Amino acid sequence: MLSQLLLEHPAMKPVVVREVERFVFRPGLSDRARYYSVTFLNQLTLSHKPSEGGTALAHKLIDIYFTVFKLLLQGKLGNAAARQHQQQQSSGKQAGGKHKRNLAKHHQAGRKGRSAAAAAETAAAGAQQAGELDARMLSALI
Repeated sequence: MLSQLLLEHPAMKPVVVREVERFVFRPGLSDRARYYSVTFLNQLTLSHKPSEGGTALAHKLIDIYFTVFKLLLQGKLGNAAARQHQQQQSSGKQAGGKHKRNLAKHHQAGRKGRSAAAAAETAAAGAQQAGELDARMLSALI
């Protein structure tokens, strides 16, 4: 829809890019939405006409790409950030929840084999999908 809007009204490119930029850096945004936003920005046709943004729009897009790229590599965006957040939460829970964990461990000892294997498979599949999405995001930026 946005692509069609920009075909009919090319002077709106700077406004649309600004709003997509605000969307990309919104906290709590899913990785898939961020990926499609970057892909949309990659598909924009640029022009030298000042009414369509000119070189300032090209510079703005490059700034957006490098910022997203830098944040992905630093682990502040994407699945790496989610993993870091989970590790921080689990380390905080370990300090205060040892007694509860020991009680739960004794209570669920009989059911552990089957559910642990299923949980491990689910975690492995989730990690693989997360890695693929990060790789797609990086390829869209490059």
